[in-house]
Amino acid sequence: MNKIHERNRIIKKVGIVTIIANVVIAAPKFALAAVFLNMAVFGDGIHTLSDILTSVLVLFGAAIAKPEESKRYNYGREKIEIIIAQILALILFATGIFLGYEGIRGVINPVAPNFSWALVGVVAFTIICKEAMFQWVIRVARKINSDSLRADAWHHRTDSFSSVAVLIGLICSFFMETNLAESIAVIIVAILICWTGISIFIKCVRHLMDQAADEKTVELIANTIAHVDGVRGIDSIKTRLFGSQVYVDTEIVVDSNLSISKAHEIADAVHDRLEALEGENIKHVTVHVSPSIKKSG
Repeated sequence: MNKIHERNRIIKKVGIVTIIANVVIAAPKFALAAVFLNMAVFGDGIHTLSDILTSVLVLFGAAIAKPEESKRYNYGREKIEIIIAQILALILFATGIFLGYEGIRGVINPVAPNFSWALVGVVAFTIICKEAMFQWVIRVARKINSDSLRADAWHHRTDSFSSVAVLIGLICSFFMETNLAESIAVIIVAILICWTGISIFIKCVRHLMDQAADEKTVELIANTIAHVDGVRGIDSIKTRLFGSQVYVDTEIVVDSNLSISKAHEIADAVHDRLEALEGENIKHVTVHVSPSIKKSG
């Protein structure tokens, strides 16, 4: 249980840091966009502000995703993280649709750009910061197996992608009389953002449908059970993902001549050995015991 609380603490820390960073990044965008009347940079600033919303959602999810059992939620509320990740995926998809619309509109009706090296500098600064944030958050997400942080990380990268498109447009506008290049780049980025949102959403749906753990994890579980003294065989292993955790139901075979208490000791050993597996996030194990029956020849 302490590991779960530590995990939520890490998520909250990441959320707070990213909110502060996004405020620092967005402020100069809006200031310069207002001075030079550049809608592309202004829109990029709006995208950065949307990242603050996603970080707030991540913080909210970490605050209410309590692992403790309650009368209403017997298995805790950790699945709220999956729901938060789905909301973030929908925000990603909506962002992609919005950017795609703006890109198509720019291609149909190209306008003369407002160029400034100050705009180039602030957008380049955004790309560096957002890519650094993505690398940090995605590394933490993989370490603690957090779907909401993973979705939040990709939101940072989509902001970086959109800033790249804006930067390309700004540089091209130095040589061209329209923002056509920027609009085309925005459309490409929009497609990537939509695809990322769909991928995250589908993964979350699989988690909510109690998708089984991967084959490597199941194989590790089977090998661990098989090496417990007293286990003569394994009739079945069933796993399901519960947020970032794994639930295991297994039926083991023991000597039919054993007493009930001895069979129970073996089941407890299997239970404890599986929950102690390092890095597998196994939250709960249910062990059923079946007696071995020798068939007469």
